[in-house]
Amino acid sequence: MVVRCKRNGSKSGFRCILYQPDRQTYFKDRSIFYSSFPIQHQGMAGDWNFKLSAVYLVAILNFVLPENENQNDVVSIVQLKDQYGRVFYDKLTFIYLEMPKFTKSISQLETQADKWQYLFNNLDRLRKRPPEIKERVFQQLFDAAEVAKFSKIERDRYEQSLKHYRDLNNVLDYAEQHGQQQGYERGIQKGREVGLQEGRQEGIKQQTIAIAKNALTKGFGVAEVAALTGLSEDDIRNLLTD
Repeated sequence: MVVRCKRNGSKSGFRCILYQPDRQTYFKDRSIFYSSFPIQHQGMAGDWNFKLSAVYLVAILNFVLPENENQNDVVSIVQLKDQYGRVFYDKLTFIYLEMPKFTKSISQLETQADKWQYLFNNLDRLRKRPPEIKERVFQQLFDAAEVAKFSKIERDRYEQSLKHYRDLNNVLDYAEQHGQQQGYERGIQKGREVGLQEGRQEGIKQQTIAIAKNALTKGFGVAEVAALTGLSEDDIRNLLTD
């Protein structure tokens, strides 16, 4: 997961862009967690009336949310609402783009939204700028995507984000294999029915611990590992002493 938050140019609110390449446990919790940062950072010392600027989280997903599997809409917009379906608070908005649902070819693009979604899906595979996408805002995107033109600071940020993403994938891949193996072995020992049930639970537990330990060795902080695994920060600190 890669997250970038910044204040809008109009200073009327904050925009967080979240790129989530793989389905992940507690993904919704993580998106809520990250959206809380720009809210908390608006706090002021002294006499403050608690008026907040709007916060928008845009999540670009390479998977489909389970509750949306039977819907064709690429974009889902989520806000806080009351029991009557009325918007309770309009300054916090979550926008989820489920990219596997976008299947248009470049010749089928009609709107700017189509073009943005096409680029989200295909930018890493494009070898040249498509003549069908020529608006100025997209040219700025192409310029930013050309890594060779990055400044040293931009390149460092890009490399760090890429490293973070690869490390996280390695953590999850290792933990999945490790947890499944341990769960399977313990399941055999405890018998077919009881063992399978307990083996699954033990496998999940071992997988979570393996994720945490491997993440710590990769240099992730205690708070990051806690958000990733669902373990408490105290549990994470105990792993450091094991």
